[in-house]
Amino acid sequence: MGDLEKARAHLESALTEAQSTSKAQLPSEYPASIRYKLALLAYKQNRFGDAKAQLELTSAVATENPELIRPELMKSIVKLRSLLDRPHPT
Repeated sequence: MGDLEKARAHLESALTEAQSTSKAQLPSEYPASIRYKLALLAYKQNRFGDAKAQLELTSAVATENPELIRPELMKSIVKLRSLLDRPHPT
């Protein structure tokens, strides 16, 4: 298993754990941050459909509560979205 696949497995496990943990016990942006990282990994693996899907979920969280998302994460989300909006080979 390559490093990106290990990172993906780790992030998916963290997301599952975060979803089963009380929201009061986690930083408010934690799920969005994990989903952004999963989107970025998918992008780096040229899995553009998966990257777009994860980024949509990230954006949904960020749109619901933008005041809870750090500006750095919002900038990263916007940048990745612009990269995904470019044409990619299929």
